[in-house]
Amino acid sequence: MQEKIARRAYEIYMARGGQHGCDMDDWLKAEAELRQEVEQLTARASENPATQPAIQAATEQALAKVHRSDLKSAGRRRHRVAAAGRPG
Repeated sequence: MQEKIARRAYEIYMARGGQHGCDMDDWLKAEAELRQEVEQLTARASENPATQPAIQAATEQALAKVHRSDLKSAGRRRHRVAAAGRPG
């Protein structure tokens, strides 16, 4: 899932003309788009009761990966901010 987000974030970056400084915005937009895609697919597939347990499990797994990705990204941001504040 993280690779898909990264790919989509790069597409968004290139669509903006490749200007630097909005990497977090690009990443968050890509994440939101992919979450919406998963939710739409889940809604369509959930119309078939036989597929509901598998869909629910797959959705929870995908969202958990995105959540872990969010936590890792936040940790990296905190590290960069802390490193930037240290005297060289």
